[in-house]
Amino acid sequence: MSISRSAAYSRRIAAALFVLTLASTPALLSAEELNSSRGFFIDLPEGFTLISGDGLQSFSFMSLDKQAQADIFAYDPTRYGSIETLVSDIIKKLGAQGTPRYFRYAGRQAALAELRFGSGAQAMRGHALFINGEPRAQATVSPQQGSAGEASYDLVLIAYAANASYTKNKDLLLSIIDGFSADAASRSRPGPIGSQARDQLPKTSAAPGSSNVAAIRFGKATLSIPWQPKEAALAQETVEREYRVLAPYGAQPALMQAAMKRFYRMVWRDSQASLEYLALELSRAWETGAWAGTERPPALSSATAGVAAGAAAAKASAPRFGAPAHSRDYAAALLAWTQEWQYERSPEGSDVVNPLSAAMEGRGDCDSRALVLISLLRRENIEGILLISLVHEHALGAFDLPGSGARFPFEDRQWLVAETTAKVDIGLIDQKQSGIADWFAIDFAF
Repeated sequence: MSISRSAAYSRRIAAALFVLTLASTPALLSAEELNSSRGFFIDLPEGFTLISGDGLQSFSFMSLDKQAQADIFAYDPTRYGSIETLVSDIIKKLGAQGTPRYFRYAGRQAALAELRFGSGAQAMRGHALFINGEPRAQATVSPQQGSAGEASYDLVLIAYAANASYTKNKDLLLSIIDGFSADAASRSRPGPIGSQARDQLPKTSAAPGSSNVAAIRFGKATLSIPWQPKEAALAQETVEREYRVLAPYGAQPALMQAAMKRFYRMVWRDSQASLEYLALELSRAWETGAWAGTERPPALSSATAGVAAGAAAAKASAPRFGAPAHSRDYAAALLAWTQEWQYERSPEGSDVVNPLSAAMEGRGDCDSRALVLISLLRRENIEGILLISLVHEHALGAFDLPGSGARFPFEDRQWLVAETTAKVDIGLIDQKQSGIADWFAIDFAF
């Protein structure tokens, strides 16, 4: 990959957007994601703009075509004693009809409901998220800092459209709800809709040989990883919904790139937490030598006084847990693992296999594989970005790693490229695809 100019893009959002409401933290936020001093974050579909709000308790956004609206309300956490009281009061004030589904989200009481309110030409239909905050007297820091000691606000998000256009906008409205995060920590977990759907999954056995255990080959090691195929089906539903949200932007070239960035953020967010155990087991197989067929026990601490010299030397050379000692070699090993997968594109319409199915079943297209690789390596403190080329209809991973190879400039760093669908070493790319201007980067800053 040639290096001719920086491909970094600014993550700062126009200051005028924040006059009424939201504060930007460029170090934490992706390009279109917003956060409030009330502690929440929202990743709205591209083209939404702020239309009103007092900056503290109310925030209203409108879609570019003015067919969909999102309203957020934040209340003092002492106002409602339970999620049932919060839901009942808001539905009553709206004069709405809807049946709430209660669940736990971000460690708090929450509910989702499809609502109908208004009448005649003003009849509206949409979806609402309710979160009951928890007052904490020991709070001493800003909610933006995400401290465990902070107070959390009661939050209500309503995404709606005119009743006549609800069917057309349903995916968009659900995507708005799923792009919400109650706090900084929940940004890297499934959104409210994905969380509620997982909450309904039956508890299943992870006994060896069951359909809930994936036998994954990594080099000479076979890893037994618990998983739920039904969760993967939910993850694929998210992929397909977000693709349907993305598709109309094809007629708006000025918005397409930003819309694609959000699509991949939503897909990555929905699955990456479910890959944490796999990441741990892959790292263990690497560090103990099991992947190479030379397994040895790990060293959990350094040698102490009184240990024989021979034993101390053995312990010093033993594998360890944590960030890999040779980060590039480990990344190359995981890259080679993904390169062995069956090449497959989703038959549903998006051509993207969700990362959970891709990892557990060893199948997927370039973007699915790259998303898995980014998720697994970040658990070992190896940062990665996704590179997308509309020109080549291709995706690559790129990582903050040492050594020689083709690199992509982004955010003041040079990222080593990783081709997941051809059996080539890390840092190599087809010369025909090496033009820096043909690619744009997507980072996952949460």
